[in-house]
Amino acid sequence: MTTAVDCRRMSDAQMTRHPPPDTVIDAFGLRGRNIEPLAGGQGVAWRAGNMVLKPCHDPAETEWLSTVLEVLKEDGFRIARPQRSHGRKFVVAGWCASSWVEGSASIVGRWCDAIDACRAFHRATTHISVPHAILQSNNPYRLCDRAAWMEQQCGEENDLGAGGASLLALRKPLNLPAQLIQGDPSEGNILFTENAPPAIIDIAPYQRPAEYSIAMLLADGVAWSGAPIDLVRKELKRRHFDQLLVRAILFRLYVARLIQRSAAGVERRLAAYAPVIEEVRAAVDAS
Repeated sequence: MTTAVDCRRMSDAQMTRHPPPDTVIDAFGLRGRNIEPLAGGQGVAWRAGNMVLKPCHDPAETEWLSTVLEVLKEDGFRIARPQRSHGRKFVVAGWCASSWVEGSASIVGRWCDAIDACRAFHRATTHISVPHAILQSNNPYRLCDRAAWMEQQCGEENDLGAGGASLLALRKPLNLPAQLIQGDPSEGNILFTENAPPAIIDIAPYQRPAEYSIAMLLADGVAWSGAPIDLVRKELKRRHFDQLLVRAILFRLYVARLIQRSAAGVERRLAAYAPVIEEVRAAVDAS
């Protein structure tokens, strides 16, 4: 149920593909249910009736985010509501549970619906902040995020090639209000159905401006999912959106360079994001 495009948050080596153990099944009251693997994502999620079980990479982050999502009011969007164990915990032996939500991951032709749902979600989280301890963790994705936002240097490994250097040159200081956002809103993490608003799932909690999530959605959409470039041009009329796009693409490049340790991966991503970078460069030059 996570994104299937080239922007995965976790490698296969970091996550187990084994089914949930009996202790987890019992803790969430699922004994006797049919446990079946779910397609998509990293292949680590399992469905048991109206619940989904999956490993969580950061128990502290999961416990905190679950307390937020447990009571978040849905208005213009749906979420996979976190489920507590019999012991009232959200994380048991490294596993967490959420409600099953219906919908198709196919985003083609649903871009405006996706944008509207993301903005609705961020209206609901306007006054929620991610705890400092989570933001400053040693999670490598946090490092990539801080590097993209000029908050931390990456040392000698900060080599994004000539294309990356050109993109870095477009980056300017930015001071906008920040809040809890869905930091990974790409294809696969938004589900669509005809009878309900889109569902925002597999939320990656970051403390950034709300429109940064839209920038990530559209940059990834053009690069990997066939989104029309006209959507980027439209959003570039918003103030600071060019700088949000710069940071969104830089984040994806840092993931390839610092986590996947692939210079070739950086080049592949630069090629995929090239249409967006071209529009951003034109917008920066015109400002």
